[in-house]
Amino acid sequence: MRTGILLIAAATCLCGCSDGTEGRKPVYAASGKVTLSGGAPISGATISFAPLDGQPVAIGKTDDAGVYKLTTYDWQDGAAAGKFNVLITKTIAAPGPAASSHDAKQAGSGAPSHDAKKGAGGGGESMLNPKYSKSDGGLQAEVKTSGTNEFNFDLDP
Repeated sequence: MRTGILLIAAATCLCGCSDGTEGRKPVYAASGKVTLSGGAPISGATISFAPLDGQPVAIGKTDDAGVYKLTTYDWQDGAAAGKFNVLITKTIAAPGPAASSHDAKQAGSGAPSHDAKKGAGGGGESMLNPKYSKSDGGLQAEVKTSGTNEFNFDLDP
């Protein structure tokens, strides 16, 4: 009897468990480099591959050399096959006013004042031409199931 209960419990656990890959489209290694016209690498830019063929979105971030690797499901696993519009953004945080100790005390219990929060999380200034942050910015890529999926982008200032 005890063995039967253990077998049922084990079977229930196994049936309810999955590796989380159900419904995932296959992905293929995809990477590249982002530079300003003239070859200077752009570090800290976010690359978004927006799907045109119903595949999932893929994203990446450039390193100090301007190199990125795309992620769809798992870290740097690549992108699903198909055509994408490519969006590239890089922003710097907008500087906020420094809170004085008087402002912070007015908020009570050591919390930052309302004035200190004005510059926080309010976006930032774009470091790239704004056209690259739009789906009609002119950048496209097609990830293929075989071969090298390397997508380099040389951007105008």
